Amino acid sequence: MQSFTRPVMASRHAQEMYMPSKHVVLLAEDDEVTREMCAFNLERAGFDVLHAADGLEAIRVLAARRVDLVISDINMPNMDGFKLYREMKETEKNRETPFLFLTSRTSTEDQLHALRLGAYDYLSKPMDMEIFTLKVRGLLNHFKRAEGSGEKDPLTGMLNRCSLENALGRELDQVRLAGGQLVIALLRIMDFDKITATHGYGMGDRVLSYLARSVQSGLRLKDISGRYETADILLAFPDNSPEETMHSLRYISQNFRDQTPKELSEPLGFRAGLITARPHHFTLQDHILRAYAALEGCTCQTTACFCVWGENTSHVKGVR
Repeated sequence: MQSFTRPVMASRHAQEMYMPSKHVVLLAEDDEVTREMCAFNLERAGFDVLHAADGLEAIRVLAARRVDLVISDINMPNMDGFKLYREMKETEKNRETPFLFLTSRTSTEDQLHALRLGAYDYLSKPMDMEIFTLKVRGLLNHFKRAEGSGEKDPLTGMLNRCSLENALGRELDQVRLAGGQLVIALLRIMDFDKITATHGYGMGDRVLSYLARSVQSGLRLKDISGRYETADILLAFPDNSPEETMHSLRYISQNFRDQTPKELSEPLGFRAGLITARPHHFTLQDHILRAYAALEGCTCQTTACFCVWGENTSHVKGVR
């Protein structure tokens, strides 16, 4: 295990920037010195910290306690950080809990694997303790703002994940009973992690709100839209073909691009995975997984990259 560059608590100035928090953080780290050092600084910043020496212990803690954030090393005995993440996300209770990796493994392959799994961020050791504490604070403040009550996501004004799944489930039932066609599109903002890492979570919120505004401008009244994951928007187009849906997405993409903030060096864009619903053969979750599979096939670098799931082939790619 590598030591941190500053084995001291965060500065008094950094602590006084914020009022004490009641956020609960689970820290999974097998190196006791590193774990105690991180916990000490987080507690001084006002967090409640729960300790776990490996992934299995972290799973036991998660079963017994509610936590607001999990911070985990990757290399741990009994259960590594990647397995911990997968196990945690399989439970309804912890599916939406943000997860952050803090590790000495710095390869691009490991970072991409962590982010593709769905981790919110990937921090490399050695890490300055003041930066570490402020990053944790910023992440939790971001999620606190994004939490909403009722049906709507407060940041985007769209349906939240639960309401979105209910609406999509009803639409699939309608297609199953009455026939018709339904296209589902999953949109992901390009380079969203890079945007937030470079410009902060405030910029990330702005970009999400711009995409939501662009989406609403390109939908019909009967279309469904919602925020499914942090930077993922799920859309459903009743009585639409994939070609008609891509026409709508091109309009949304141009609108989104036109709203690029001057602080960003690259124009805003998104990738989209499209599927045609087959409710007689697949469940709601199967449809969403197929949309994610189509999305993973979008590797082009244009500001709009659309991929349609093929019936007999892996992906049929369509670009702007």
